[in-house]
Amino acid sequence: MSTVGEIAVAGEALQAFGAVSLPDAEQAMFPTHNGEGAAMKFRRYLVASALVIGSVGIGSAITQGSAAPATDSAAPTEAQGWNTWPGGPKPGDRTSSQLVDGGYVFVPIIPYRNYDSRFGPLGPIHTDEEQYGEVLTNEAGVQQIPNTAVAVTFNLTVTNTIGYGFLGAFPSDVIWPGNSTVNWTGSGATVSNGGTTAIGYLNADGQMSVLMGGSPGGSTDYIIDITGYYV
Repeated sequence: MSTVGEIAVAGEALQAFGAVSLPDAEQAMFPTHNGEGAAMKFRRYLVASALVIGSVGIGSAITQGSAAPATDSAAPTEAQGWNTWPGGPKPGDRTSSQLVDGGYVFVPIIPYRNYDSRFGPLGPIHTDEEQYGEVLTNEAGVQQIPNTAVAVTFNLTVTNTIGYGFLGAFPSDVIWPGNSTVNWTGSGATVSNGGTTAIGYLNADGQMSVLMGGSPGGSTDYIIDITGYYV
């Protein structure tokens, strides 16, 4: 089925956002967080899934029924730092086939630096490694965009590369979908590329993952600048 067909089928299945009702099993997968009910988080995550299929241009809009409640928090939590994912299934893992009609619009911002591995706690990322963290705050932990954001636009830069490889950026609450965001062909490269991705909830709001593939023993530093968001 085409992407358009998947969106239509999912939209018919969910119909109005207010009609969504989750059984106990799904409630457990999407627990209440920051005052946001399980059904609302489930709806918001389904809509965000549509964005992982491909880039969404400035001014694009996906029709929605209602907005998620604002849950901004200026103080970063421990889970908001960048971490290494050990691999394996993820709680509440969703797929790009879970699509509904949205209503989210692009909000341009003054860009801010979210993460720089050269100065971060994890150091360079290595081949077959996934690192993840929240992208709502700048490097100092000061919140820049709201918790209700469902996707971000960003610039991803690699530098100090060892070997060839690629980085793929994607929502933290899904298994790597096979995408590549920036590529390089050898050691000592500095390359950047822009992209758009949904953001997810793995253990905090607004999280994005970066996975490296490439030559055995390869590694790279990377830098994430956030340039806008969808809400």
